Amino acid sequence: MIKKIFIPLLISLFFPVIAYCAEYIDFTLTTYDNSNYDITYYRKYKEIAKQYYKGNKLVKMTGGLPDGKLKLLNFNNLPVAIVNIKNNKFEGQCIFLQRKYSVRFNPPYEKVKSMYKAGILNGPTEIFNINGDIAFKLNYKDGALDGESFFFDYAANEKKVVLFKNGKKVSEHVSKIK
Repeated sequence: MIKKIFIPLLISLFFPVIAYCAEYIDFTLTTYDNSNYDITYYRKYKEIAKQYYKGNKLVKMTGGLPDGKLKLLNFNNLPVAIVNIKNNKFEGQCIFLQRKYSVRFNPPYEKVKSMYKAGILNGPTEIFNINGDIAFKLNYKDGALDGESFFFDYAANEKKVVLFKNGKKVSEHVSKIK
């Protein structure tokens, strides 16, 4: 009788941990310049997918990524991103952790948290400097800057507020942080 209770109890205790663990995927990034690059994904050292980017836009993909939360590791087993994938595209919040992998920003930053919808930037993006302080708060709609974006100075005393509409700057002003 004890065995029948003990095994389901063990399973129920560990199942939530298993359900919330991200799958670990290795990858390599080959950059040609700041907006042209390839990302190759590996599971257990076997290539499972490759993405080709031109002008920071995905132009081709071979293979496939598993749906769900993925923790991307470089080949030194350092985590460089935690992403959510649905139908081979970023979906929901994605966090990029190391400077050299934040290729869409020049200069690169320590951490970038972005929202995606069907692989396209859609919603808030927060960019943190190497000290962990917020440097930018941007808003995207369908891959273009849209709405208010905030640019913080190094002392975090002032910020520039820029209003964008479909990727084009509409207005800007400087305001004090309260």
